Order: sequence, then C-alpha cells, then structure tokens
Amino acid sequence: MPTPLAGPGLVIDPVRLLATDAALAVVEQALSVVDHAGRRALTAVQRLALVASSRALADRLESLAAVLLAEADAVDASMSVRGTPTTSWLALHGARTGREASRLTLTAAEIAGSPAVRDAAITGRLTPQQAARLGRAVRELPAELTPTQRATAEELLVERGLTTAAERIPRLVPDVITAVLAPAASPTEAEHRRLEVRRRLAVGRRGLSFMPDGLGSVLIRGSLPEAEASAVKKLVDSYVESDRRAERDRKAARAALHTQASETESSGATRPQGGGGGGGGGGGRGGPRRHPPCRSRDPFRQRPSPPRYRQHS
Repeated sequence: MPTPLAGPGLVIDPVRLLATDAALAVVEQALSVVDHAGRRALTAVQRLALVASSRALADRLESLAAVLLAEADAVDASMSVRGTPTTSWLALHGARTGREASRLTLTAAEIAGSPAVRDAAITGRLTPQQAARLGRAVRELPAELTPTQRATAEELLVERGLTTAAERIPRLVPDVITAVLAPAASPTEAEHRRLEVRRRLAVGRRGLSFMPDGLGSVLIRGSLPEAEASAVKKLVDSYVESDRRAERDRKAARAALHTQASETESSGATRPQGGGGGGGGGGGRGGPRRHPPCRSRDPFRQRPSPPRYRQHS
C-alpha cells in the first residue's frame, strides 16, 4: 500500500522507484507542509531526535546534490545549454563566488569518483565530508595495484571510513595499501614497506598555494613531506625571529630617545636664570625662556633742555 504523507497529492510508493525530479518534488512538498508551530510542546528527547533526523536527511540531500553536479559536469551540461563551464554556471545560478563554485565542483568529483563511496554517501551511510575524504583517498591508491587489489582497497576504505571522523580518514590509506599488497616476508620488510607507502603518499600530496585575502594578507595552504616541511619551517622561523629582533631594536631605540628627551627637559627646568657655566643666551629648546635685561635710568645723566621760544614784541 502506498504511504500517504501530509499534504494533498503527496503519496510515496515504497515498491516503485521514483525519478530523481519526482523524488525531489516530494521532498520539497513535504517540507512545505511542516507544522512548525506544533513543535512548541515537544520534549527535549523529541527535539534531539528531530535534530538527528534532519541532519541525516540534510547529509543525504547534500550527497545527492554533489553526485548530480558531478554527473552534469562530466557531460558538460552547462556548456551545451548555457555555453559556460560548470563552475561559472554554478556561480551565477547559485549566487556563489567563483572559489565556492570551484570547491563544490571538486568535492562533487571526489564523492562521485568511486562507485563504492558514491553509493555509501547517497544512502546515508557516509556524511558528505567523509565521502569527499574517502574519494580523495581512493585517488591516492598506487597505480600499480591490480584491479582486484584496487577494488579490495576501496571496500576497506569505505568499511573503515564509516566509523572514522572525516579529518582522520587520510591516515587510513597507508594501512589499507599495506593490507592489500602481498604479505611481507618479515616484520622488517613490512615496516620498510609501510614507510615507503607513507613517503610516496606524502610526495603525491605535496603542494602549496598562496591566496591573497584582499585585506593585505596572503593565505598560505599546502602539504609537504616531513623532511621538506622541516626545512621550510626552519626558514620561516628564522624570518620570524629576524622580525622580532628588529622590532625589539626599534622599541629599544624609541625608549632611548624618550629617556633622552625627558632628561633634557628635566635639566632645562632646573637651570639657573642668570645664566652661568655654558648657559649663555638662553638658546636651548628645553631651557627657560630668557629675556634681555632692562636698562635702568641714570639719575646723573643730563637731560636735554626743553626748547626755548622767543618772545615777539
């Protein structure tokens, strides 16, 4: 029997598969008839259950969207319809930046690149983040693996990835590769093989990118083998220490100038007004302002006689 959902005409047949567009229409209709006001009386347990269910559904929808994007990009759908690459069409249609569109396209290719990873993602067994990391790990498998070894490695990666956090999935690759190779003759050979696999993976992941952030800084991101990274770290540390030393020198110079200015001002304030010893004419900037001495009148100095006027008869 079909299972009716809330809303007019919203019916799902659990036996017959739906076309992708029909399934998306069902999901959209179901979301349109959600009773949001009815959640007011829910208990804490019910709310957490809804959060878990909605997150699981969101992950499946995100994985499906990634697979659909990868399939469209594989056949150049946007180029044939709009005459533009997938990333450009996605940036215009989805109101995203070019960088975001490129990231979505790359992630989609990683999820859809391996059938085992893709199927686990769209069925909800893997989150989109786990699927993307696993798809990247599958690409790192050595080319010299036989088809049987490669298929076994993919199955092992997916199996172990189900219970592994996304950021820890790259660590599974060396052990998986070692597991599918022919058994080693001795523990020493097994350890040597494991280290060689790690080194080759590190070299394959090697890369650096420099992206200006538009705010005066450059974002540096990449991956280097341990030996190369150690040399780069030492070089960066030397630059950092050089800058710190230069900053300390600048601070010391500013402090010395400030101390010298304070001492000059203090010595000028205590200098006697009459000027002795090198005080001179009061020309120093930090000293008190000097005024020329006032000239006193000489009481014995003969004053000029007042003008005489003739009397006319």
